[in-house]
Amino acid sequence: GSSPSGHPDVEETAHEHELYAAMESATGEEALRLEADFWDVGPLRDAAALDQEFVATARELNLANLRHFGEERETIPLDPPAYGRLGDIRVPTLVMVGEDDVSVIHPASRSLVERIPDAEEYRFADAAHIPNVERPEEFERVLTAWLERHSL
Repeated sequence: GSSPSGHPDVEETAHEHELYAAMESATGEEALRLEADFWDVGPLRDAAALDQEFVATARELNLANLRHFGEERETIPLDPPAYGRLGDIRVPTLVMVGEDDVSVIHPASRSLVERIPDAEEYRFADAAHIPNVERPEEFERVLTAWLERHSL
């Protein structure tokens, strides 16, 4: 569920734009709850319809960022960006993504799979941005099998 630096911009959906705007205008715990719901629940799913233990865990994990709320962050871009160098990766690579992740993640994941030599992809059904938290047993099974296949 990641996007390499330099990946071409992908326009979010109108619904995602609205949710992002709500996150930006909120403050404190409410902003972090909205952020957890956006990323971890996913923009097209209803938190009330999901496993409530997962939703509580996702929100709790995000609340750890409360102490950093409002801090200015400095982004230091890679030069050159990673996107143009993905073909240089020469190690086994597993790209994992939740099918219900935000829309901008899917093209980035496809780029990783297409550009990294011999990369493999696994898509988690009924999961958003943190499948390792939402589907821990499946995540562990898939990752362990992949590691074993590559003698890692």
